[in-house]
Formats: sequence, C-alpha cells, structure tokens
Amino acid sequence: MVNLTSIDLQNNQIGGTFPTNIGQLSNLKNLSIQNNQISGTITPNIGMLKSLTHFYIQNNLISGLLPQEIGLLSKLQILDFSYNQFYSTLPG
Repeated sequence: MVNLTSIDLQNNQIGGTFPTNIGQLSNLKNLSIQNNQISGTITPNIGMLKSLTHFYIQNNLISGLLPQEIGLLSKLQILDFSYNQFYSTLPG
C-alpha cells in the first residue's frame, strides 16, 4: 500500500480513532475521511505525508490540538477540518 495515492472513505459511519500509522503512506495525495465518526486526535506523523495535497476530515469527532507537523505539509492545497472539536490555532 506504499504506492497508494488516494483514500476516499467519506460518508461511511466509520468509527474509531485517527490511524496512528498514516505516515507510512508516503505517496498519499488525497485523504478524504469526512462525514464519519472518527475520534481522538490527529497523530503527529501526519507530517510524514509530504505528497498530501487534499485533506478532508470535516464532520467527525476529532478533538484536541492540531499537531505542529501539519505545517510540514508543503504541498497541501486544501485542508478542511470544520465541524470537529479542535481547540487550537493553526500551526505555522
């Protein structure tokens, strides 16, 4: 699955926590997991997704601080994390 470039799991009522091993998908460009019931926090290894351009996680139950590592995603064009429970400012 290292060559995977897109994951679209939107609108599936998926529960559980944000995957801690997401950083292993180094070629991932699109991650769409919106409109589910994913909870917990975003793991810091999100910063390992250097190819990520689109990240849709809106309308879940994700909470806590946004990891500073999101700032490492230099190719990121779209980030939608609306309708979650974050309580931090955007990392630099």
